[in-house]
Amino acid sequence: NSYMKYLFIIPSFYGFISFSLFYLLYRIKLLPYRATYCEMDIICLFTILLFLFSFFCFYRYYRVTLNTISDGKPYPFMSLMIFFYVIGMLGYVLYFRECIGYFGSLNSFFINLVYSGSEIRKATGKVEAQSIILTYFAWVASGVSIFYYLRGKLSFFWIICAILHWLLNLLFVARSRLFMILLMSCIIAIPILLQKKSLKSLLVKGICISFFLIFIFNIIGIWVGKISFEGDSFSRDTILPPFLQSFYYYSTSGFAYLNELIGDDMYTGEPIRIFNPIYKLLNMMGITNVDIPDTILDFITVTSDGNVTNVGTFLEPFWSDGGILYVLIGVIVHSFFFDLLGCLYLKINNGISFYAWSFLCFTNLFICFAPRYNTMYFYIFLLLPFLLGRGIFAVK
Repeated sequence: NSYMKYLFIIPSFYGFISFSLFYLLYRIKLLPYRATYCEMDIICLFTILLFLFSFFCFYRYYRVTLNTISDGKPYPFMSLMIFFYVIGMLGYVLYFRECIGYFGSLNSFFINLVYSGSEIRKATGKVEAQSIILTYFAWVASGVSIFYYLRGKLSFFWIICAILHWLLNLLFVARSRLFMILLMSCIIAIPILLQKKSLKSLLVKGICISFFLIFIFNIIGIWVGKISFEGDSFSRDTILPPFLQSFYYYSTSGFAYLNELIGDDMYTGEPIRIFNPIYKLLNMMGITNVDIPDTILDFITVTSDGNVTNVGTFLEPFWSDGGILYVLIGVIVHSFFFDLLGCLYLKINNGISFYAWSFLCFTNLFICFAPRYNTMYFYIFLLLPFLLGRGIFAVK
């Protein structure tokens, strides 16, 4: 019990569990996926082994780190959190204004928000990236609010602020965004609760929260039109009922997508997909002028009966940019580098560093569904602890 609790603070543990589980489900092939290439199996098994190896290498460091973390002393960080909330609110206001301009009127926006979520998502794609980037600072502020509330240093007022911030994200009609904020808020509580409660108590609460999050995820999915009451039937050549086919297909089709890419054996040779936000920034500054592929993948056929998907694992941009060499680098980054960063964040021991640590765990937990390193918030969340963590934000 005392040794197992340290598993839940190591990012590679989340990567190992997630990648192993969904790869196994993919290889069972309960849907008629096309034949798996030998290179695909070698890459996936290497990924699993490297996650496991990294986990064992860093286990002792995380155990020592968790046992030496203190609650810290109160310090005047409220002004910075308020500033982050204000920046975030400015982003939401700008996004809201641009969406109203896209639909022509406030009334038209709300009609589409309630009855046609897909139109809102289309509008989001047309919105200036700057307004969406600003909202990420409110994400940090809400996570930090939860962190210090659990440490007994803030009143419930700050939890209300975090809840209101989450509700504002309903305007985006994006369940992944809403789910991500909720789950990271739960992950950030794990080290604090492990110091105060037994592992058994934490697991019981974790299971209850997991069911709640899945319920919320599906409710939002029904609202935005990604889940139907009848369930989607992807194939007749399967023993799975329709409502399970949807879950199975979504959770395993990323491997099938990668398998097709490996079969094509084509890549660009430049890390444009990996460093997508950096190239966008360089283009805006006029330093470069390159065509940047959309982070939303093209649909490709992955089953023998013609089903398509655009779900990609975290390995997809690495393979698309540089083939097997980039894939090896990507696996090392998600295992050893993430574990090293996570340990540093916990040692910094403040709300922003814990939020960055929770993001690493979340990223590895959902590596089978989408990469995160090719987003702007990846850089914002991971750099803030080093920009602020040793200054006014340090807790000793």
